[in-house]
Amino acid sequence: MNKIKIASIVVVGLLIGIGVANYAGATTLTGQVEADIENWVGVVTPDITVENQSVTLVVNVTEDGENSSYIVEDELFIELNSTDNSGRETFILPRSVFYSAVATRNVFDAGILPIMSILDRVLPIRELLKSRNVVDSMLGGDKHNNITIPANYEISNTTFEEGENLTLHLFVMGFMPGETNGLSDTIPVLAHKVITLEITYAEL
Repeated sequence: MNKIKIASIVVVGLLIGIGVANYAGATTLTGQVEADIENWVGVVTPDITVENQSVTLVVNVTEDGENSSYIVEDELFIELNSTDNSGRETFILPRSVFYSAVATRNVFDAGILPIMSILDRVLPIRELLKSRNVVDSMLGGDKHNNITIPANYEISNTTFEEGENLTLHLFVMGFMPGETNGLSDTIPVLAHKVITLEITYAEL
């Protein structure tokens, strides 16, 4: 009986720990990606309402004198809100939005040297060609309610202490993309938003 109680306590503790870890490593941005599903075909038209904002990202700090390391270990969540105006009861094939996210840092802030790692410093966040379902479908599974952008990169002690600004470029394309952002009445284009993130870093 005691062994069963101990095992139960351990399992509960692990579940709580996992939940806390997930909560600590996720930052939800204000605003959302909106996806309208139109016509019987299921044309998906995206729009982005995320604006400039301040966020706090968690950092795994390893103290070792001059060799101390500061590794950002977080995720950016953006709410994905879909509205199905197709009139269909079911979809066999999935209807999705396809997205890419790239965060840029000023090259002078990143530093030119060492040249081998300059790409990682200038583009610390790179999430390319991912997709999320916007409707339930027989072959694609359930629809998703968020877009996830991993934020995993190294920073300096100065950046950890003072924070920084990153410019997030978010690109979203619909399935058989429709008209977006008002650039043209007939030409399908990508939804694109440039978002300034004022970042404060906190130890994990």
